[in-house]
Amino acid sequence: SQVKERLAFMDEHGVSAQIIYPNLLGFGGQRAANVDPELRLVSMQIYNDAMAEMQEESGGRLCGMSLLPWWD
Repeated sequence: SQVKERLAFMDEHGVSAQIIYPNLLGFGGQRAANVDPELRLVSMQIYNDAMAEMQEESGGRLCGMSLLPWWD
């Protein structure tokens, strides 16, 4: 992970926190509609877990926007 490097860059530029948006599946995951339902759910769970780990590692300075299973 590049959490330490990102935090150092943020410190250099006076940024205290950052929201991280997912872009592969589109804002809010709307592009996931074309993905197999099981793969879609597992992908979102993995992404959300990774964002939670990143937020914890950063001391709450990096906040990943979660993806919700909006289709169910």
